Amino acid sequence: MLSPILLSRYCTPSYLARYLGIRLQGSRLIGSGRIDEGTSPRVVVSLTSIPSRIGHVFPTLNSVLLQSRAPSAIYLNLPANSGREADAYRVPSQIEEDPRITICRSGEDLGPIMKLLPALAREPDPKTIIITVDDDVVYPRGMIETLLETRESLPEAALGFRGWRLPDDGNLPGRTILHANQVSRPFEVDVLCGVSGAMYLRKHFGPDFFDRSALPPESYFVDDLCISGYLHRAGIMKYIVPYPIREPFSSYVRTSRSNPLWKINRDCRNIDRMVDFYFAT
Repeated sequence: MLSPILLSRYCTPSYLARYLGIRLQGSRLIGSGRIDEGTSPRVVVSLTSIPSRIGHVFPTLNSVLLQSRAPSAIYLNLPANSGREADAYRVPSQIEEDPRITICRSGEDLGPIMKLLPALAREPDPKTIIITVDDDVVYPRGMIETLLETRESLPEAALGFRGWRLPDDGNLPGRTILHANQVSRPFEVDVLCGVSGAMYLRKHFGPDFFDRSALPPESYFVDDLCISGYLHRAGIMKYIVPYPIREPFSSYVRTSRSNPLWKINRDCRNIDRMVDFYFAT
């Protein structure tokens, strides 16, 4: 049993009930979830995956379909083959055939930044809001609604639920990561962490964002830094917003074999290289 103290620190009873309910659905999409193409502003949710995890994205998709504020579209962005796993994608038929989910296929695998790039290409309107999510997380019901409410006071900013500032001593492995339940008002950060969900405006990204040729090879593994670094150079502010839960729970897909990025980046070499690239000046 989870104690009330543990619940109050990491989540809420309502989120825990939602998480368990979605996890019990297993490998099927909930039929009651919806998208609403006619809502304004237009809000699209975008994500990518890797072959070892594509069959386990149902909890994440269901948590998006059951948002209190329905998205206008859901984009699942997949390259032809995964460079990270050297394998092709075998998308479950339920996802392929569901009209609520648009699968955006592209040739080259550019890494986790695929969670954003194809959505930018499909959404030319500068006013469109794009929310990126990870493929192994069960998001709270009010994620979209909370981001939109905060946007009313910060209409030009990028927003999220987890982030960090560059440490003064340069010790990136020892950096302090702040979560949504640790702030009582929007808190400015240097880097937004996409795992908890992050919101951007289409107009934040110019044509130069699509040109990856000048980026160091380390950029392949650190999409959050590539996005936040680009916004830093463009003068776009980034904030984490208050929310009752510390961060949404993972759906723990094939934990020992799910090839998580945090294992690849835990020595901080990729992070350090990209901090130098974007923030050194």
